[in-house]
Amino acid sequence: MGKYFAIFFIIYILPGFSNAVADSTDKFGTDLLNKKEFWDVFEIEFHNLYFAMMQDPSDSFINPNNNFFEIPRYTLQTDFRPDFSIKFSKLQFNVKPRLELSWSHWEDGSKKGESDKDSDLFVNEWTAGIKPFSSLFISYGREDLQWGPSLLLSPSNPFYTYNGRSRPKIEVAGSDYGRIVWTPDMSWSLSFIANTDEGRKKLMKKFHKTYAVKLDYLKKSIYSSLILSHQETKQTRIGELITWNTNDALRIYQEGSFTDDTMESLFGISYTYNSNNIFSMEYFYNSKGISDNNPLLPFVILNSFDNRDSLFRKKYLLAQYYYYDVFNDFNFLLRYTQNLDDESFIILSHFEYNFADHFQLFLTGDIYNGNKKSEFGSMLHYRALIGIEIFFNS
Repeated sequence: MGKYFAIFFIIYILPGFSNAVADSTDKFGTDLLNKKEFWDVFEIEFHNLYFAMMQDPSDSFINPNNNFFEIPRYTLQTDFRPDFSIKFSKLQFNVKPRLELSWSHWEDGSKKGESDKDSDLFVNEWTAGIKPFSSLFISYGREDLQWGPSLLLSPSNPFYTYNGRSRPKIEVAGSDYGRIVWTPDMSWSLSFIANTDEGRKKLMKKFHKTYAVKLDYLKKSIYSSLILSHQETKQTRIGELITWNTNDALRIYQEGSFTDDTMESLFGISYTYNSNNIFSMEYFYNSKGISDNNPLLPFVILNSFDNRDSLFRKKYLLAQYYYYDVFNDFNFLLRYTQNLDDESFIILSHFEYNFADHFQLFLTGDIYNGNKKSEFGSMLHYRALIGIEIFFNS
């Protein structure tokens, strides 16, 4: 009961208490902390999701009869996601506590016919930072550190290439970073980043600390980035990213990384129509990808490639259509991801409808196609998710 009371206090009581403090100071006529000044430095953003999910596990060579991964057939879940941030003078602090309550039921494998309830209270992200000078920012904390426009994954990111864009509404777990960012002018920035702990990420392989230097350049329509990193017990890695907005509608981008024996490269293009339509295509190549007839394939899948749970073969193609802000109420996304090596594919559709100022209905459907030894056909046949999101901010 203690943790439920704590999250209830943070979500519901604390904002009201803060509001009351601000009101009371107004009454006493002091301008040390009036209501306006308080909300200038303290911000709250709150998301509460209620959803139901149905999954159909594949009977494959890596998960026979669902005995290994024990994927539940039905799940009911609610997520409380408050975000708090304070920006005062040279200091910044933010924290994102989370409460997840779920009920799951199995119809396959060793847990067939069983149901289970679960609850989890945790902090997915938090950071504390200071800006001693206008050009220097220093921070440490837990965050989801991402960059670039790529949809499939981010091969230039030495810390975690999975970017979460294949799972709408599902948060990416945070990891622990220390950062020093120097921005001498509007065109250049230099970052020193240390990934000190895996944090909330559930890695298939053992975590090793990673250190990186990231140089960014922005000039008119071109943004580029160069990342030099080194992981403890492993070799040095060079990452690069460049995007070119040729005009208001067309963007071309390329992202990749290189080591002594590995090369990963992603090429992408996106075109935005006047009516809020965005069409994107990407091609990803991984020189160290695994072939179909590799006898170690099951072990590669189970142990992951670069600590990601997919995209471990050589060649992939993505096509995506995104239609947003339709009548100010609708968003629609349709994505097709093709594995060019084993011919398996995923079709993702995602729909959002804002039916009130602070309410959104969402629906996600995934269809997986491929044989029992293929990448996209070896885990699920389909996944469907429907829910409601409540949100507001200060």
